[in-house]
Amino acid sequence: MSISYVAGFFVGFFCVLFIFGIIIFVLKKKAHIGGKCEYDERQQLVRGKAFKIGFFTLIFYNAGYGLLSEMIGRSFASVSFAMLFGIIFTVVIYGAYCMWNDAYFALNETPKTAVALLIAICMINLIIGITNLVSGRCFVNGMITVSAMNLIVGVALFILFIIISIKTLINKNAERED
Repeated sequence: MSISYVAGFFVGFFCVLFIFGIIIFVLKKKAHIGGKCEYDERQQLVRGKAFKIGFFTLIFYNAGYGLLSEMIGRSFASVSFAMLFGIIFTVVIYGAYCMWNDAYFALNETPKTAVALLIAICMINLIIGITNLVSGRCFVNGMITVSAMNLIVGVALFILFIIISIKTLINKNAERED
């Protein structure tokens, strides 16, 4: 790896951090995000159960991936991709369980800003992921590389958006019936 590549990577990384910092600052000022999130007892119990489900999912994923790699005799994904995929997978499990049981958003939080941010990050990751897929960076020597992670994150966020949308429709229909 050349010094210019490493320097470019770090400059790009810090630029992204700076941009995210500005976005978070603006969102905090505009939507008063960042206050203490207040969850009722039921929400706290659901979040605890979701955390436990996510934790055990990660354990089973890691064990399953390790066993499968040993049985096949070779790894089908880079170590970075495999570990990050496990983390993203369990975050989706956690988020989906919390969203479905009305424990993801705090009592004093409006989901509109979070959903808008979710959609924006989803679209950015899907665009980058599709670009990486088309350019052939996602697969090298028959292995999935970390370049496929943007596509995975985009799909994961899209799944969470679908879950939020379905749950919102169900809640609105339940309110109409009452």
